[in-house]
Amino acid sequence: MGLNQLSELFEKESFLILFWIHFISINLFCGSWIVRDSQKYSVSKILISIPLIVTYFVGPFGIVLYWFERIFFAKKIGLYD
Repeated sequence: MGLNQLSELFEKESFLILFWIHFISINLFCGSWIVRDSQKYSVSKILISIPLIVTYFVGPFGIVLYWFERIFFAKKIGLYD
């Protein structure tokens, strides 16, 4: 499957809607997990704003960014968290 076939798939409205719903649902799940986890570990709201914006645009890459922030800025992290 090449780039031409992929662009033809996105021309179909039903495929585009399906892709968009999938994309938004994954981003909402990731964003809600980041918020709940940051509340659990008392991470500053200012610090999680950047990973949330990245999650909105790039999806799960924002979780990786948040994990790095959580390692360095969380007030309490146990060995098995």
